[in-house]
Amino acid sequence: MRPSRKHYYGHPELIHFLEDMGHTIHKNKLLPLLIGDLSQARGGPMPPGAHRSHQTGIDVDLWYWQPSGPSVLTLEQTENLPAPMLVSSNPQNVEWSSEKTRLLGLVATDSRVDRVFVNPAIKRELCKNAKGAEWLPRIRPWWGHAEHFHVRLKCPKDNPLCVETPPIPAGDGCDATLDWWFTEEAMNPKKAESAAAESGPKVPEACLPLLHE
Repeated sequence: MRPSRKHYYGHPELIHFLEDMGHTIHKNKLLPLLIGDLSQARGGPMPPGAHRSHQTGIDVDLWYWQPSGPSVLTLEQTENLPAPMLVSSNPQNVEWSSEKTRLLGLVATDSRVDRVFVNPAIKRELCKNAKGAEWLPRIRPWWGHAEHFHVRLKCPKDNPLCVETPPIPAGDGCDATLDWWFTEEAMNPKKAESAAAESGPKVPEACLPLLHE
């Protein structure tokens, strides 16, 4: 989706994952999966306001909404179709279904996946209807993500410079750590904190020659 952005580059491991997931989705009789942003051609920071992550080719956004019509969208549709929000300004209102639970379960079960970021209200929904699922700990709450979920793979074996994300905390995440996301502090973060988050991590020196070619 949104091919004009040219955010469709990724590590081969990510491309294989998406191809495999397409087959898995079809095999499980779910509707076609729409793929959002991966990374830029050489990775690195995206334009301001786009993404803080998606810099190393192992992140991808996948849409919750799946087209029920023809599986091949027109170019105009891929550029202009809106991504429906599943979570309103009231986090108690979540448009959810068992199919979306199955979709997240199939993605999070893949051994290549490190974690999946979702809106906190969606994580809470999963804690209600997927309690005990072995993949539930990999589903992590994060700001935004009301219309898509963010998949991050583990570091590829052929990339010694890749830094693994800290291990997922023990438990399924359906505890006080999830409750925090619905506090005033979490739902109205300070502007300074938001600005710091948007600035993103420092680009490794090894990447600079590629970014400035």
